[in-house]
Amino acid sequence: MVLAPDMQKAVDTLRPLSSAAQRLIALLGNEEYEIEDVIQIVELDTTLTARLLSFVNSASFGVGVEISSIRDAVRFAGDKVVLGLALQICGSEVFGHELRAYACSEEALWRHSLLVAIAARNIAKRYLSNELAGVAYTAGMLHDIGKAVIVSWLPTTPSEVLAARPLDATSFTDLEQELVGTDHSELGAAMAKHWSLPRNLLNCIQFHHNPKHAPADLQPLVYAIHLADFLAMMSGVGTGLDDMQYSMDSGCYDFIDISPSEVDEIVFSATEEHRRLLGSFKKV
Repeated sequence: MVLAPDMQKAVDTLRPLSSAAQRLIALLGNEEYEIEDVIQIVELDTTLTARLLSFVNSASFGVGVEISSIRDAVRFAGDKVVLGLALQICGSEVFGHELRAYACSEEALWRHSLLVAIAARNIAKRYLSNELAGVAYTAGMLHDIGKAVIVSWLPTTPSEVLAARPLDATSFTDLEQELVGTDHSELGAAMAKHWSLPRNLLNCIQFHHNPKHAPADLQPLVYAIHLADFLAMMSGVGTGLDDMQYSMDSGCYDFIDISPSEVDEIVFSATEEHRRLLGSFKKV
């Protein structure tokens, strides 16, 4: 994966993630960790501590009692929510601005990433293993980060983007490749490398649209992200112009034995949790 010099420079000059975000990503990207590890990370970050306490005490989160200790806050919110808050704080370059070429509002990428994360966690837990659930959630949060960088090289309006679509393009990543010589998945992988993210997360980001090309040992996990991304777009929570511009890889069923009724269950439970969490995130 070789980027054009100007794109590589854009990746290399990205602000580093906060220490807390980096440690949480590394922790949840590992398959074995304890909630105590999460608590220790939060305790060392005053901004994250304040945001977490505000989150769990918001009316929409609905705990019903006042929570003032970090330990209780982490246990009530859960490790995945803590990661989401950490990314919100330090990830403004990724989640904090409009992606005009995609007709993607300022909050749309965040909403989509959160739903993919929830669905990916549920898929991994039900069809792969409990140990992969945390990794899948983290990968879901990060899978589309490359869009924040590639948008600087795409045409500025959706109509210009669509007008440039080659007749033989079968997906939006084909269009990105035609326009700028790379796609958001490859750029996202370059960002993951820049931030020294774990191998499993980097590969989930790079291959979430082409899971059959992922390393064999990571294909079950990458297919979980692929399916979760597809279901999020199918349920109407996408990132704008590229919604429904992708097809689902049929190889998914070699790793995830899911029936149509179970798809409905996954989508329903994920969207319900998504709605509840979004309401709480908006309060902090």
